[in-house]
This record gives sequence, C-alpha cells and structure tokens, in this order.
Amino acid sequence: MNLIDRFDIYLFSIAGNDILLSYVLLSLISGVVLVGFYHFVRKYLLPWYHDSRNLDVRERKELHRVFVLLLFLVWLTVSFLAFQLDFSIYRFDFFDFRFSTILKALLIIQVASLLIRLAVESISYSFHNRMDKDQGPRAMHLTKEAVNGTIRLARILIILFASLSLLDLFHLDFVIWDFKDTEIKVSGVLMAVIVLIGARILGWVLTEIVLAGFYGRSTSKKLDEGNRYAINRLLSYFIYTLAFLFALSALGLNLTLIWGGAAALLVGVGLGLQQTFNDVFSGILLLFERSVEVGDWVEMETYVGRVIQIGLRTSVVKGRDDISVIVPNSMLVTDKVINWSHIDAKTRFSIDIGVAYGSDTALVKKVLETVVKAHPKVMENPAPRIRLENFGDSSLDFKVLFWAKHFHSIEDIKSDLRFDIDKAFREKDIVIPFPQRDVWMRK
Repeated sequence: MNLIDRFDIYLFSIAGNDILLSYVLLSLISGVVLVGFYHFVRKYLLPWYHDSRNLDVRERKELHRVFVLLLFLVWLTVSFLAFQLDFSIYRFDFFDFRFSTILKALLIIQVASLLIRLAVESISYSFHNRMDKDQGPRAMHLTKEAVNGTIRLARILIILFASLSLLDLFHLDFVIWDFKDTEIKVSGVLMAVIVLIGARILGWVLTEIVLAGFYGRSTSKKLDEGNRYAINRLLSYFIYTLAFLFALSALGLNLTLIWGGAAALLVGVGLGLQQTFNDVFSGILLLFERSVEVGDWVEMETYVGRVIQIGLRTSVVKGRDDISVIVPNSMLVTDKVINWSHIDAKTRFSIDIGVAYGSDTALVKKVLETVVKAHPKVMENPAPRIRLENFGDSSLDFKVLFWAKHFHSIEDIKSDLRFDIDKAFREKDIVIPFPQRDVWMRK
C-alpha cells in the first residue's frame, strides 16, 4: 500500500462523485503553493516591477487584481480536476462541453489580460527610458506614434494567441477552404496573421530598441546614420521575407507549388514590371554598396537635396527648399549623381562675370581677388584664383575660382560675392556690359 492509497479515505459525495481525503489534500497543497508563490511575487517581483516602470497607485492595484484573479482561477481549475467534478454540461457531436472548459477559457482570457498589461507597460517603459536618458543617437522611428502603433500590434498579437487557444479548446478549428490536397483552416489563418504581426513587432524591437542601444555605445561610434539605416533595412527585409514564407506555410500551402507558380508568373509579368524590378534591385544594391546613404547630400542634374529615406523601390530626397522628391532607386544607381557627402570637406566653386572691352584687366583681377578674399566663408588656403577665360562677343569673360566648406549654403555665398563684386565695380568704374549688336541698313 503506497502513500497515496493511504489517503484514499472516503469523506462525502457531491453530485454522485465520491470525495476522498487525497482530493482535499491535493487541493490544499496546490493552494499553499499558490499562496507561497503569491507572497514571493508580491514581496520581491512586484515592488521591483512597480519601481522600474514608474507605475502609479491605480496601475499597481489593477496589476495586483489581475494577478490575484489569475492565481485564483489556477487553484479553482486544479481543485475541480482534483475533486473529479469535471462533469459534462452539454455534449455536441464534435465536442463534449464540460465544466473545466469554462474554467480553462477564463484562465486563457485572464493570462491574455495579464500579458497585454505587461507588454504595454514594458514597451512604454522602453520608450520613455530611451527618451529620458538620451544616450547616443536615438532610434530613427522611436516616436510616440510608432510606440502606440507597436502597443496596438502587441495587443492584437496576444488576443490572436488567446483566440487560437480558445479555438483549440472548443474544437472549432473547421476548414474554410478545401482545394485538392490543400486545406485552409481557421487556425491556419490566425497563425499566419500572428506570424506577420510578430515579425512586425520583432523588427521594430530589434531595430528601434536593441540595435538603437548598440549604436549608442562607444564601440559603435563608426556607424554613422547611413550605415545604421542600411543595417536596419536589411534586417527588416530578412525578417519580413521569412515571416511571409512561414505565414504561407502556416496557411497549409505547399511552398514548392507556390515557387513553381511564381516562377511561371514572373516570366510573363517580368517584361511589364521590368522597371519596377530594376528599382527594387537598385534599392537592395544601394543598401549593400552604400554609394548613397541616408543623410548624404546628392546632386542629380539640377536638383540638390539630402537623402532622408531609401526604400525598397524608391527613395526620398529633401531639397534645400524643404520639398521632398520621390526618386526611383535606379536613378541613384545608373544616372550621374554627385554625392557631395563623399567629397572632401573643402570644394572648389566658381562664379562667371564679364566686363566691358577696354577695362583694365589687372585692376579687374585685383578687385575680384580683394572681394573674394574678404568673404568670411571663403578659404584662404587654397587661395582664390582669377582667370580670364575668353574674349566674348560683348565682354571680357572672367572666372572666379574659390574654395569653401559650406556646400549647403554655397548659393548664398555666391550671391554675397556677386553683391560685393557689383558694389566694388561701381566704386572703381568698371562696367559690366550687356549684349550689343550692330545693325547695317542697306538701301
């Protein structure tokens, strides 16, 4: 006779079920264990959690109430199963609805409620902690709107997990679509959505929380904004690609058939979407090659702007007038683009000016040198140079060559020099001619 058999003593009956002493002892032991666990959490874990998350009194009471209710449901479920009171409420053709089913459903809902609260508080804490300490470069998209969006996705993700558990509990996982050897069930659809939302949250947490903290450390100072953006983008593309494949697999689709159909489809669609594919591969090439990075100043034909985003197909370039232009990635790869951020700090610029024939060229050169050297943003070394470029149709054409570091405001510097040159020419009686034509009239 073992120890358990010694406690199999009949006590009383409930609804035709014999209640033994071992059942009562099992219920009491589970209650003692749960009470001990409750006191441990209340004494050590909850104070630390409250202080680290800066929770107010109302939030602390709500968290405590949710936790206590969860422990009570656990004890109630264990006790009913221990007393073998899990009687059937209603029997369906496919499912036996028992009393323990209600308790398990309430337990799943309560666990989901607790996880939602912990997820919301943890994400909010990470956001406020990052914004308050301000250590190193902040994450690129760590804004209040982005955090609220991630919190909403976390709620939906936990609710979907709870729905999936309830679906399995109540045996409601029926087939939505059946075609040949492929069956798509409700659980498959929920799991596919869970995978996609989980990938979105995982990508945000890795790029905006984990990697953002890594970028701010002293060992990663060499990672500039462009490198960080490229790493974040490539990691996001990798996560989303895997998530898409897992989502298709969760739906019950055969990936081999999908790849075969996709290959046949790409042959027909490839010609029509040739430019789109060119832009997509150009975007991937930019992220790997980093010939143009986020934060670089680029010049395309007559447009100059700063790259603020490199997407999968297009990039966004904001000009000096704060107008953003959407540029296909292929233009940044195949067209002639001047990347001013990859050039040395000093750059040579020029101004063209013409004076009237008969002017003292030595005096013109001296005046131009004096005006250019006097500007505070023109570099003294290398020194400015003045060239007589050409004998034009109506003027002697000079070119003023100077070096400067302020590329962003170079147009303002050139404008200042033109004002000063015009003023100096007036003082020295140097004439800037306008085009002239001689017309001969024949009778």
